[in-house]
Amino acid sequence: MNSHPTRCPNTRGAHYAQTAFDAYCKASLSDANQEGLTDLIADLGHLAELLHLNFLDIVKAALTHWEAEHRHPDGLEVVSAASVTVTIQSRK
Repeated sequence: MNSHPTRCPNTRGAHYAQTAFDAYCKASLSDANQEGLTDLIADLGHLAELLHLNFLDIVKAALTHWEAEHRHPDGLEVVSAASVTVTIQSRK
């Protein structure tokens, strides 16, 4: 990824995320691939629990933001039409 963020908010955000992901992979000895990114997201869930935050609400909000930013990369429209539902079925 380019070492200098651009003016595009999505590219700039991706650059910041890449920096965090690189640090996570180095610290956890994870590979910088889909599995490593999945592990990071799961570990963010564990962090949310430690901070007494609702991880599923955070994920739903993040997906809504991502969808709005994906549809409007210029950042001119901030309203998202997306509706996100997350269901986790427990095995017993």
